[in-house]
Amino acid sequence: MRRGTTASGAAGAAGTHAQIQTYVSTSTRGKYKRQVIVAARSQRTASLQRLASLPCLNCYMWEVPLNLSTHSSINMQHLYALLRRRVGEWKHSPTTLHLGNRLSAEPAIRKTVNLAARDWLRTNGWNSDHDTVVLIHGYGGKDGSFPMVILRDAYLSNGTYNVFTVDWGPLCRPPCYAAAVHNMKPVARCLSQLFTFLRSSGVQLHRTTCVGHSLGAHVCGLVSLTLLFRMHRIIGLDPARPLIRGPNRLRNVDANVVQVIHTNAGVFGEDGPMGVIDFCVNGGREQPSCKNKTHAALCSHVTAVCYMAESINTETARVAETCSTRRCPSGSRRRPGAYYWIGGPVIMGQHTPDSAAGIFCVANMDEPYCPGTRSASGDIRCCKNST
Repeated sequence: MRRGTTASGAAGAAGTHAQIQTYVSTSTRGKYKRQVIVAARSQRTASLQRLASLPCLNCYMWEVPLNLSTHSSINMQHLYALLRRRVGEWKHSPTTLHLGNRLSAEPAIRKTVNLAARDWLRTNGWNSDHDTVVLIHGYGGKDGSFPMVILRDAYLSNGTYNVFTVDWGPLCRPPCYAAAVHNMKPVARCLSQLFTFLRSSGVQLHRTTCVGHSLGAHVCGLVSLTLLFRMHRIIGLDPARPLIRGPNRLRNVDANVVQVIHTNAGVFGEDGPMGVIDFCVNGGREQPSCKNKTHAALCSHVTAVCYMAESINTETARVAETCSTRRCPSGSRRRPGAYYWIGGPVIMGQHTPDSAAGIFCVANMDEPYCPGTRSASGDIRCCKNST
């Protein structure tokens, strides 16, 4: 490459690692090559310093009455100010976190979580007897939006979980899907501060789960790359397929236990095995309750959230049987005698045993987590006429 061309590229460099490697491989003059590397590294360092100097996470705790006699959904307005700041060549808005542990007829009251105060959780209603879940929405989502609001309300109505919801809506707004994919890494870096805070506050990692839908599933996996300790469990709800390549993809080594639920494999969702254990619902590609819909693929994609919400209650959770050793089959076929996990069928979702591994299938024709189909509990937003 000519010196003039390289200099032009260096002038417009944002200072990323990939750009540094490009300059090293294309520059032919040793002295100029060193100058390019120093310039790129200094720009990258300055960007990271600006990012580190500002808080990435705004956290809130929900305080609600202990009346658990109702299963009505939370209906409240989340008022918050989003701080926009420029880092390098793109705008970075903070993710927003909400924390709650109960659901009643009364609206939840939010408290701002101070990540710098080690004893904040214990002095502000944190229940150490409850498991912890961190919920991350996908492309086009935001705090309180469909479909992850269904899962949030399901955990809160159960009353035995400390629940975080992560809002990175400003970084994944339509129609810029490619930008949302690009922004997963900075969101994961910010989210790692939450997991570090939880660990330093005494939260038991083996009772903490990161649950992500679509792009949110990959964000859960990317968090593991910036932590100094190992995550225990990740549950990916139909992890997104378009434009997801290489290191951005959820892997089965990103946590001790990585569970994946496939409901639209090959279209909006990944079609290959990704976790320690993978569940293929109705073949993993198209859901019966979504047939004849205008957006059948998208409907199938979000149905994974309803299956997960249904699994919080052990009485309504689906039971899966082994089906294939490679990927989700085209139908809900079962291959007897191919169990990876000794002990036979396993329960899908929240209560899947940590020791379970392999590819399992679930076959059903009813609508998951729709009130009246299998039990009185559920969410009407999971019904056919609502999705």
